[in-house]
Amino acid sequence: MRANASVGRAPPTITAYPPPTPVSFTKPSRRRFEAGKTRFVLPPIHTSPVVRYAAYALVALTAALYFLVRHFTVTPPPMHRHLAAPPAATFDADSGEIPAPELVGPDGG
Repeated sequence: MRANASVGRAPPTITAYPPPTPVSFTKPSRRRFEAGKTRFVLPPIHTSPVVRYAAYALVALTAALYFLVRHFTVTPPPMHRHLAAPPAATFDADSGEIPAPELVGPDGG
């Protein structure tokens, strides 16, 4: 015997979340965007992934060779050097004095 005999049996339902959207095979009534005439359109180029990877590898190899050759053949400009010579030491190393570190930088800060 059922727990509540006065209530009838409910029909079985199948629920899904989110509820399924209705599918229609009729043509939509809204107007689609129609572009004007174009003057020049490139055709679509469908290249296989192997061709694309080979092109990328060729570009990378060419760039690597170029920069390797440039690295070993071009002389770089001279590095920046200070125009003024550093000040002479103000301690006597022969008598065992140890220089104190500079706490203030050359620009006063």
